[in-house]
Amino acid sequence: MAARGFVIFCILAAATFVAVILATGELPPNKIRLAVGSAGSSYEIAAQKLKKVLAKSGVTAELVQTQGAEDNLKRLVSTDKDAIDAALMQSGRPETQTATGIANLGAVFLQPIWVFGRNLPPGIDVHRLIGKKVAAGTEQSNTRRIATMLLAENGIDEKDLTLVALKSEDAVDALLKGKIDALWMVGSVDSHWVQTLLASPELELVSFDRAAAYARRHSFLVDVVLAEGAIDLARNMPGHDLKLVGPTAQLIVREKLHPALQSLMLDAMRETFSDGDAVSAPGMYPNKDLIDIPLSSEARRYYASGPSFFRRYLPYWAANFAERAVLFLIPLFTLLLPVAQAAPPILDWRIKSKIHKWYRQLRLLETRFLGADNKTEREDIRQKLDAMIQEVGLMKVPLSFADDVYRLRAHIRFVAESMSRQMHGA
Repeated sequence: MAARGFVIFCILAAATFVAVILATGELPPNKIRLAVGSAGSSYEIAAQKLKKVLAKSGVTAELVQTQGAEDNLKRLVSTDKDAIDAALMQSGRPETQTATGIANLGAVFLQPIWVFGRNLPPGIDVHRLIGKKVAAGTEQSNTRRIATMLLAENGIDEKDLTLVALKSEDAVDALLKGKIDALWMVGSVDSHWVQTLLASPELELVSFDRAAAYARRHSFLVDVVLAEGAIDLARNMPGHDLKLVGPTAQLIVREKLHPALQSLMLDAMRETFSDGDAVSAPGMYPNKDLIDIPLSSEARRYYASGPSFFRRYLPYWAANFAERAVLFLIPLFTLLLPVAQAAPPILDWRIKSKIHKWYRQLRLLETRFLGADNKTEREDIRQKLDAMIQEVGLMKVPLSFADDVYRLRAHIRFVAESMSRQMHGA
């Protein structure tokens, strides 16, 4: 009984300890605010896919339209109501290199540089734009920054061509109507604007013949090949292999975002983007290497060993509960193990001590009886012995100590009979 009580005590103590920790600790949120830039962008398309996957685990993704990278960075570290938890952002942005309080979950897809033109002269990639009127994003956009940087590396500046500041949708419309000669844009192959321009028979997609050289010069750029027919086999789009280069889209999060939610988002990234697309092989994304912002500690663990054991087989909330419980139960049981090992000897000692106590009392009564001077004192001692007989008879001990108890009872009976003979003889 004592051993069983000790086990129950340990279980209750552990359960109480874990309950207190779970009640007072930070539970993972079931909602996340995800920045997607402007409506209809590649980021919004990707975010809609992530939202559906996260919903399967009971997490609601609120998609927030923002004003771009600088706005995203401010909101990621903000504590106001306009704060966000995560953002899809392009690699290679200078403002992210000095930002603090953010971390990376990895690259999720490639955003090639698309240069479409009408009646372009022959030549080597961007040199075909000389003398042309080219839309290349707004003046403060990252698209314009990349365009002017790569053009400058080719010895081309604004005196050699005309750069027009237009938003993507306006630039696409202007190119289709012949108001400009070419368009320089950055976006995923699934972008509506890219698909629209690829489908136009009047336009040509410029191949970056030296894509590998651009990628070698700039670590945030990735070179790929858009294979013949990769967009549409029936119409054989494109009609031949094209070399492309471009930055990646990264999923950036608040540095203090709950690790359980980070892990869930990594699961969602793998489910959403691992199949690849026309410019990326299956399994290439999510990617821990094609990034320019350091990974979070949870992302490093995830890429090294994958989802945790519990997350592979349990729902999000159950897996998080199990992981937290194990986290505290392991050290708790480590502390209780020596106690549990010491418990049986301690219990044995306590029971034996109790039996030895009865023997001491028995010997004391026997000694007092032998030294008693009158009948009244002997009767009083005998009554105390009778009381001892009753108490020992009611004593409960483990079965392994039954032999000791019966031996004690036999010895008490022997002393009682001896006292009775002496009293009768007297």
